[in-house]
Amino acid sequence: MSSSRSPKVLIASLNAESFRGLTRPLTLSFIEDRTSEPGSLLLLGDNGTGKSAIVDALEFALRGRVKRGIANI
Repeated sequence: MSSSRSPKVLIASLNAESFRGLTRPLTLSFIEDRTSEPGSLLLLGDNGTGKSAIVDALEFALRGRVKRGIANI
Protein backbone atom coordinates (compact mmCIF):
# COMPACT_ATOMS: atom_id res chain seq x y z
CA MET A 1 0.00 0.00 0.00
CA SER A 2 1.42 3.38 -0.95
CA SER A 3 1.25 6.38 1.33
CA SER A 4 -0.33 9.63 0.16
CA ARG A 5 1.80 11.67 2.56
CA SER A 6 4.34 14.10 1.18
CA PRO A 7 8.01 13.44 1.90
CA LYS A 8 9.48 15.34 4.84
CA VAL A 9 11.68 18.31 4.07
CA LEU A 10 14.26 19.73 6.47
CA ILE A 11 15.17 23.33 5.78
CA ALA A 12 18.65 23.96 7.12
CA SER A 13 18.92 27.65 6.22
CA LEU A 14 17.43 30.48 4.22
CA ASN A 15 19.43 33.00 2.18
CA ALA A 16 17.49 35.92 0.74
CA GLU A 17 18.50 39.17 -0.92
CA SER A 18 16.43 41.90 -2.61
CA PHE A 19 13.21 40.01 -1.92
CA ARG A 20 10.08 42.00 -1.15
CA GLY A 21 10.96 44.38 1.71
CA LEU A 22 14.37 42.93 2.53
CA THR A 23 16.91 45.68 1.92
CA ARG A 24 19.98 43.77 3.12
CA PRO A 25 21.12 40.20 2.49
CA LEU A 26 19.63 37.83 5.07
CA THR A 27 20.84 34.42 6.21
CA LEU A 28 18.90 32.39 8.78
CA SER A 29 20.15 29.05 10.09
CA PHE A 30 17.38 26.81 11.36
CA ILE A 31 19.55 24.01 12.76
CA GLU A 32 22.90 24.15 14.52
CA ASP A 33 24.39 21.18 12.70
CA ARG A 34 23.27 18.26 10.56
CA THR A 35 22.68 16.06 13.63
CA SER A 36 20.32 18.50 15.38
CA GLU A 37 16.69 17.67 15.79
CA PRO A 38 14.14 19.84 13.96
CA GLY A 39 12.71 22.63 16.10
CA SER A 40 10.58 25.72 15.89
CA LEU A 41 11.30 29.30 14.89
CA LEU A 42 9.58 32.34 16.34
CA LEU A 43 9.75 35.62 14.40
CA LEU A 44 9.25 38.71 16.55
CA GLY A 45 9.56 42.31 15.49
CA ASP A 46 7.86 45.62 14.95
CA ASN A 47 5.61 46.26 11.97
CA GLY A 48 7.53 46.67 8.74
CA THR A 49 10.68 44.84 9.86
CA GLY A 50 10.43 41.98 7.35
CA LYS A 51 8.72 39.11 9.19
CA SER A 52 6.27 38.49 6.37
CA ALA A 53 9.05 38.83 3.79
CA ILE A 54 10.93 35.98 5.50
CA VAL A 55 7.86 33.73 5.39
CA ASP A 56 7.24 34.73 1.76
CA ALA A 57 10.86 33.87 0.89
CA LEU A 58 10.43 30.42 2.43
CA GLU A 59 7.22 29.85 0.49
CA PHE A 60 8.86 31.05 -2.73
CA ALA A 61 11.82 28.70 -2.20
CA LEU A 62 9.52 25.73 -1.63
CA ARG A 63 6.72 26.42 -4.13
CA GLY A 64 8.20 28.80 -6.69
CA ARG A 65 5.48 31.36 -5.97
CA VAL A 66 3.94 33.33 -3.12
CA LYS A 67 0.18 33.32 -2.72
CA ARG A 68 -0.74 35.94 -0.16
CA GLY A 69 -3.15 38.80 -0.48
CA ILE A 70 -3.79 40.44 -3.85
CA ALA A 71 -0.19 40.95 -5.01
CA ASN A 72 1.03 37.41 -5.74
CA ILE A 73 4.60 36.88 -6.90
